Amino acid sequence: MEPLTETFASAVQLHQEGKLMQAEAVYRRILEQHPDHAGALHLLGVLAHQQGHDDRAAELIARAIALNPHQATYHSNYGVALRGLGRLDEASAALMEALRIGPDFADAHSNIGLVFHQQGHLALARACLEAALRLQPDHIDALFNLGNVLLELARPEEAVSFYQRAGQSAPDRVDVINNLGNALLACQRADEAIDTYHRAVALDPRYADAWLNLTTALERQDRHQEAADCLAEVARLRPGEPLIALRRAALCPAVFPSTEAIARYRMPLEATLDASRGADLPWDRDDITTAGCNPSFNLAHHGEDDLRLRTKFAALFRQPAPRPDARAHPGRPRIGFVVTHPHEGSFLRCNAGLMNHLTPGRFSILVCGSRHGIEALKRALRH
Repeated sequence: MEPLTETFASAVQLHQEGKLMQAEAVYRRILEQHPDHAGALHLLGVLAHQQGHDDRAAELIARAIALNPHQATYHSNYGVALRGLGRLDEASAALMEALRIGPDFADAHSNIGLVFHQQGHLALARACLEAALRLQPDHIDALFNLGNVLLELARPEEAVSFYQRAGQSAPDRVDVINNLGNALLACQRADEAIDTYHRAVALDPRYADAWLNLTTALERQDRHQEAADCLAEVARLRPGEPLIALRRAALCPAVFPSTEAIARYRMPLEATLDASRGADLPWDRDDITTAGCNPSFNLAHHGEDDLRLRTKFAALFRQPAPRPDARAHPGRPRIGFVVTHPHEGSFLRCNAGLMNHLTPGRFSILVCGSRHGIEALKRALRH
């Protein structure tokens, strides 16, 4: 090989072995002598993306594309960097160009599937990821992300099979194991989900999301002390997160041994709510909807007046948003339904008939649901 070709091959080898600092040094040495080496620019951009510097990655890969616009890999990785920057329309355009150049390029199908998923186009995302798997059946990212899409489409049984296939090829990917647990839990297979989350935290004890999901699974089985222990781990891993303390205080067993035990539970919960409200904490709406620190259904079993506690929960999570102006929506009366996960089935049993038989055109109906449950609601409701 020529010296430059040999040097570039050695850098690629270091990169593939995960020796990023050494690979970066060689790429930079090549570019000092050959500033227009498209391959070194491209892979230095890929390396920057791997290090979390998508702005730098996009700049470097764009330079490589200007020098050699006919490489599908360049356009695909440019799209990946743009997606990391939140520039989704540009990312989609870059990936479409990658597919124009290389229609059989599985990575590009997988990557554009991710963009469509992030934009909320679940059907398109599913189609792209399935195309990637037809081209490369063991494509780990396509398997994993198709599982994510199917879970969001309320098809957890199908999601389980894709996570399992991904796990067979990548048994050490903790995100795959964690999301397999989520799918199993959505299938009401709580024991299997708990075992799966335990595998995830054994593989990576610092993976806080798995501890949180394990908390949810244990809570559903009324194993509240174990759930509290998991939340203590999360608090250690994510110090200062106010929702963790509130969720721990809100863990509520279905049965207490005495009325005194009920009082001992409710007093600290109310104190935590008061402390959280007074701290003027920067609540994040997405965190609130997924953190699981809503008032427990089991409060209704206490024989107490829950209005004060529930009012404090509501006041805590009320976002500082402008109130809608009813005068801006003239016409039909508007009826809104809020369906919290995982209560879609109960909602449909009680209300689907009512909603499907409301006089067409008489009311404007809005249903708000979780990302996990909205597809199931769409399939059951005609309006």
